[in-house]
Amino acid sequence: MYYTKAQFLEVLKAELLKRGVTDNEILEDFEQHFEIGLSEGLTEAQVCEKLGAPTEIANQYAPEGYNENTATQNVNQTENNVNQNQGQQNAFAENNYNYGNANQTAPQNNGDNADVAKIIGVICLDVFVLVWAIPTLFSLLISYWGVMISFFVTPVVMIIGIIFGSFFVSSPIIISMLTPAAGIFAALILFGIALIMSAFCIDIWKGFGKLMQAIARLHYEAFTGKKATF
Repeated sequence: MYYTKAQFLEVLKAELLKRGVTDNEILEDFEQHFEIGLSEGLTEAQVCEKLGAPTEIANQYAPEGYNENTATQNVNQTENNVNQNQGQQNAFAENNYNYGNANQTAPQNNGDNADVAKIIGVICLDVFVLVWAIPTLFSLLISYWGVMISFFVTPVVMIIGIIFGSFFVSSPIIISMLTPAAGIFAALILFGIALIMSAFCIDIWKGFGKLMQAIARLHYEAFTGKKATF
């Protein structure tokens, strides 16, 4: 059994050369298999076990005239070279993965413990922070929209009241407080404030959307154990 990617690829390369196969794309393909397996949470030892024996893999790419009997001595030599470091590799793997016995898959247990800790952390975040923080932020955003809309509507009502004051009940109050010129000037100020608020409104909503996306990504990775792609 092989515990590292380098060990597996070294044996595979040697087996391919014995069969006269020098295509480096084969090794590159198997390097991608390791990258995919590691991204899915597997260890190098688990990817090695999943791919199978390098000898069998090399036989699939061997030319038709290849005779296994003529390469037996070379194969044995390669395996002996690999086994020289096998004891050190086993000890390293046992210290890393805390194997209780030879059949226990400790790397998977370590991953499970990490997932449980992450899930507990996400639940605590939901209960103590997000359950009140998200509604509060959303309420503030709605309030911001309401204030911005009021700053757009108010100057329009003021100008209409000043120009057509005789047709509105509220116009005597407006006219009594401001002259027409002052009222129009105040309306323009309010309208300018509304424009400034609207310039920031889109960015604020985008920021809120990114925050919700980050929270969703955190929950997805915690509960599925997979890396989020969104």
